[in-house]
Amino acid sequence: MERWGVNDPFDYPISIDAGPFRIPAIPALAFFATEAGRDIGVFTRLRFICRYSDELSFMLSWDHLFASSDVAEGSFIFSNGLELLSGSTDDDADYFEFESRVRF
Repeated sequence: MERWGVNDPFDYPISIDAGPFRIPAIPALAFFATEAGRDIGVFTRLRFICRYSDELSFMLSWDHLFASSDVAEGSFIFSNGLELLSGSTDDDADYFEFESRVRF
């Protein structure tokens, strides 16, 4: 279990909501901004690995994000603050992954 959050979030530009899109209201004036959310939520992971042989293995993973209300606001935390982590609601999210590895 891991808590996702931001120590000092980048400011989010003041924007107009147009359906699922956010359009910056005054993009040329970057100082017109609001503080982004700090708490993303709690992230859990359950992973099963089956090593069939030295050359073949399988992995099944289930990740769950217990999202906080700040996920809907979003926060610039990826790619050194250039990429936004955001959602349209604060609903929890599930991620499933299946991986197979073959070594030659």
